[in-house]
Amino acid sequence: MTGSTPGGVGAGTGGEGGSASRSARQPLPRPLAILGVLWFSLVCGGLVIFGIMTLLGGVGAIALGEPSLARIVAGLLYLGMAAAAFVGLLWFVGWLRGDMHQAIAGMLAELGLRRRGSARSALVNLGGVHFRGTSESGSGIDLHLRPLHRRTMGSRRLRFVGFQIELFLEAPANTRAVVSQPEGAMAQALTRLNRRFGLQEVASLARNGDGETLRRVWAHDPEHARRLFSRPAVASAVDELLRRDPRAAGPPSALHVQPAALLWTARVAALGEIPERLQRALVLLDEIGLELRRQPPPAQRLEEGRWERRSRTDRSSIAWITLGGCLAALCLMLALPLLLGLAAAVFVGSS
Repeated sequence: MTGSTPGGVGAGTGGEGGSASRSARQPLPRPLAILGVLWFSLVCGGLVIFGIMTLLGGVGAIALGEPSLARIVAGLLYLGMAAAAFVGLLWFVGWLRGDMHQAIAGMLAELGLRRRGSARSALVNLGGVHFRGTSESGSGIDLHLRPLHRRTMGSRRLRFVGFQIELFLEAPANTRAVVSQPEGAMAQALTRLNRRFGLQEVASLARNGDGETLRRVWAHDPEHARRLFSRPAVASAVDELLRRDPRAAGPPSALHVQPAALLWTARVAALGEIPERLQRALVLLDEIGLELRRQPPPAQRLEEGRWERRSRTDRSSIAWITLGGCLAALCLMLALPLLLGLAAAVFVGSS
């Protein structure tokens, strides 16, 4: 890695890395964190119930010909406060995740990766954390990390299962391809999905063993993919990148060739293993990028899409769009009883 020494990165990030220990807050004890989440949830749920009941009471008053403007205004205020409590819940969960993200920032400072955005940006912390840096070959790096939780069979509790890694390395590929190790029904689903994006499976590059497919390749330009992935250095690097952590649940690792970058996706079970895995992955991606530059250009040059670039370099807008969609869905669910009540009031009034 190039760019800065660990001390230089810490000084340049303003509290991320070397100086993080001076500005990092003390982690909130787990019982207090659970109580905080429960408090926000109860307040949000209570306000929703009060708001709906008050609105329905106002609608009923309309049907009986009684004054109801105050009730309707009060109901709308309750629902507005419920939406504010919902945003507060998201902020609190993101604020709690900020402790973990500060720890990750300190670990990755030695790799020359700097965190994008404020370490105290709670809504950004909710979705994950974004780092940027430069590889030894001078290519730009974008790293997205987020913790993963899922419910186990027969349990309602969320269990931490590891971290999702999305590591981008800038490379002028001008084409698209996917290399993965799908299992069972996932292979058929990936084939259908990739076909919708104009990718076809390159059967000659599939690697089989013990009666099952160990590696499958889909590409927009099959001939270009054959030249690239048939190179011994590339094949060896891909095999190492696709090696999965048996303790990390979820889909297998994958390598995506995008028009402007290489993308490696993987899951890691333990926080302490992330720097070592990333350091090795960056070396391997640099090797693939070097071989990619030596290859003849693809028959049809593809350009990076707008959302594809945003997903790599700036996901804040995507996060805000997702949050807006959640709030819109919440408002729609809250408005449905009101609309039904108004329809009933109109029906009663006309009969």
